[in-house]
Amino acid sequence: MKIINTNINTNTGSNTQEKPKKIALVGFQSSGKSTIFRLLTDFRGDTAFSTTVNIKSLEAKVNGKLYQILDLPGMHSLNSMQKIEKVAINTILNGDIDIIINVVDSTIISRGLKLTIELIELGLPTILVMNFSDEARQRGIKLDKAKMVEALNIPVVLMNARSGRGLNELIQNIEKLSNLSNYIPNQLNYTFHIEEYVEEIENLLEKHKISKKGNRRFYAIKLLEDQNFFTENLNEEIRSKLNEIEDSVYNSHKISLFETISYERHHIAMKLTEEAAPLSQDNKMPVQDKIDSFLTHPIYGYLSLIGLLVAFFVLIFYIGTLLSYLFDPPLNYITTIYEPLRHKNIFIWYSINGAYQGILGAFGIVLPYFLPLVFFSSILEEAGYMSRLVLLLDDLMHKIGLHGKSIIPFILGLGCSVPALYSTRLLENKRDRILTAILVPFIPCSARLTVIFAIAAAFAGPIWAIIILLYIVLIITISSSFLSKVLPESPGLMMEITPLRAPSLKISFQKTWAKVSEFLGEALLFLVLGGVVLGWIEYFNLARYIDIIFSPVVKGLMQLPEQLGSTLLFGFLRKELILVMANQALGVDTLNKLPLNIKQAVTFIIFVALYFPCLSTFIVLLKEYKWKVTLISSIATLFIAMFSAFLFRILLNLIY
Repeated sequence: MKIINTNINTNTGSNTQEKPKKIALVGFQSSGKSTIFRLLTDFRGDTAFSTTVNIKSLEAKVNGKLYQILDLPGMHSLNSMQKIEKVAINTILNGDIDIIINVVDSTIISRGLKLTIELIELGLPTILVMNFSDEARQRGIKLDKAKMVEALNIPVVLMNARSGRGLNELIQNIEKLSNLSNYIPNQLNYTFHIEEYVEEIENLLEKHKISKKGNRRFYAIKLLEDQNFFTENLNEEIRSKLNEIEDSVYNSHKISLFETISYERHHIAMKLTEEAAPLSQDNKMPVQDKIDSFLTHPIYGYLSLIGLLVAFFVLIFYIGTLLSYLFDPPLNYITTIYEPLRHKNIFIWYSINGAYQGILGAFGIVLPYFLPLVFFSSILEEAGYMSRLVLLLDDLMHKIGLHGKSIIPFILGLGCSVPALYSTRLLENKRDRILTAILVPFIPCSARLTVIFAIAAAFAGPIWAIIILLYIVLIITISSSFLSKVLPESPGLMMEITPLRAPSLKISFQKTWAKVSEFLGEALLFLVLGGVVLGWIEYFNLARYIDIIFSPVVKGLMQLPEQLGSTLLFGFLRKELILVMANQALGVDTLNKLPLNIKQAVTFIIFVALYFPCLSTFIVLLKEYKWKVTLISSIATLFIAMFSAFLFRILLNLIY
């Protein structure tokens, strides 16, 4: 279907006095919440692999009415103790939510419905979106919307968020629920004895005038599951009754009350799935499952992983090189426009030329490699391959002392170290969070990957880019093994494996556009201002003082031109600046004209790839983990970068 964007207008701040109603998108990780968020907010916003780490919020006008749309982190239950899921739970319970859109993956519907039942118990207006409905039908799942509506008594939308199918129906249901003056929640009954317990606690809550937003029944159930779900105003009579019920259930069934209610909820979800989403009798294995069995095979899975990663980096290398050649002619033409200023006002010429070098770096050096990197990463995310990568590498991660979930921050780190550090919150164990945070700065982010590919393309060729990346993997492995020796072993991996599906080129292009827009919005100013500052440094002949400071490392250790010292300082602001400043510092207009041989180029790449990522990463690491962890990480990256550059220089002297 064609989405008509005139119906959905997005604002980051409204100038009207109307208070927008809050709509929360709730569901499992990778259920499609963030895709629906983009649809409702006119495609503004972006997601990272596997989970929404922070709450994304935008205001949107849907058919003229203002709403605040919230994309909550993925969650499995309102009882979760995981740090990131508790963020979503607190928002649902305390965030004045008006409407909940519960997004369920139709290919694993029984698991998703357990959360749906909890949300219905809460008593807030709820819409169930059964996403990937087309794929479910292809897998032989017969979705009966009418039976689902009858059983749950809430609006149900069959949707394929990738194509936008079902969006208009979702909007119509949002409007209906927002116009309700009084919402009467549905009640899904448990077995008789559980219902008796729920009624007893409800009566006590009413007797003592304990009320919260939502349905009193919901809080009665939650207290039965966990007496500490909320503690304010709970008196001795309520606690005594809860203890009495807990003892009674355990003495009768030898399981906790929490498990009993969980079983009840699971039974309702399974029964509803059998009635409203039965599986056909066709026992043919779907094509996706055949591919999945190959990709996760203990032998073929690793071979396909290696082949895919090699193809991934080779494609980025060659496509980036091609784009660089295409961008060069128009960018070089710009210099002819301001060249006359060199003979009229040399200071202005240095300033404009510095700004031009920043623009050249953004569009002629960084963007050509950044574009294919982001696009192919989005394709892998959309296809669901990233969770397979996590599964394949989990055992390996444990062998080097890391939790399997540490792969998620590492994968995010390939894009940017900042969200990668934030995503360490997903790790339940403090030991795992600290260890992963120390190692994240070693992961080559998109900026450093761009530097690696760009310089390798100019001097060394793709094989050296792959060798350097493999060396970085070795460094992470050794560092992790060393650090984990002084820390206890981590527990096993628990995560959702999302179904394989054909990637949406449309969404991949949208994600790529969002990332490129973000890059140009944030990095372009740094690059231009950095170029201008370096132009002034060159005009006032200050670069030699900076170069002298870095000379022991640049000239002594790496045997590189001393003028590259100042580039390392700017590289700490943003790694992309290194490509711009290297050209400017050595007075050339393209990378391949730098006065470097292959040995010097590889040595320079290895140092840049390993020393601390950037100022933003430093600030976030300091914010999340304070000075001790930040200093350990900073000193470790700098020391390893210097050691590695020296090692590569020695080896390269033996080879060439």
